Amino acid sequence: MRDLKIGLDIDDCLCYWWESYCEYYNVKKYPSRLKEHQITKNVVRDLKTNRQFWITLPIKNKIDFVPVLYCTARVNNKAWSKKWLKDNGFPNSPVYQMYGHRVDKSKRVKGKVDVFIDDSIHNMIQLNLAGVPCLLYSTPNNQSWGEIGRIESLDYDTICRAYDEFMEKYFYNFKDLV
Repeated sequence: MRDLKIGLDIDDCLCYWWESYCEYYNVKKYPSRLKEHQITKNVVRDLKTNRQFWITLPIKNKIDFVPVLYCTARVNNKAWSKKWLKDNGFPNSPVYQMYGHRVDKSKRVKGKVDVFIDDSIHNMIQLNLAGVPCLLYSTPNNQSWGEIGRIESLDYDTICRAYDEFMEKYFYNFKDLV
C-alpha cells in the first residue's frame, strides 16, 4: 500500500468558507463586500473574533485518508480551527495556522509532505515554485488556472493519480508554466 504524505488546506477544501462568507455578508444585496480589500477588512475586523462563524462552517468534503498536517491562512483563534476539524470527524493531525492573507505556506510544509492540496491559485503557484508539489482543488473561484495540477476530488486514489501525473509531466518544469 502506498503511503503518500498529504497536507491539506482547510477553507474551501474541507469546508464552505467562501459560500459562508458570502451568506454572512449578504453579498447579493451588497456586492461591494466582494472586493478584496473589503473581504480582508471584514475578516480582520469582524470574523477574526466570531467564534460561531468558524466552528459552524459547513463541511464541503470528507476524506478517506489521514493527512500528515493541515495548513491554513486564518486570522481566527487556532483552537477554533482544531475544534471544527475534531467536531466534524477529521483525523487528528497537526494544524499549522498562518495568520494573514497570501502568506507563504511552503515554510511550514516543506519537508513534511509529499504533496499539498490547496484551492488558492496563488498558494498553488507559490508552493510549487518553492519546491513543494501542490495540487489545486477545483472550486468556482479558481477556474482561470486551467487543468494542470487540478483535482476535482479529495479521494486518496484520485490524489495519488493526479500527483503521479503532475510529478511526471509538470512539477520539474513548473516555473515555465507560470
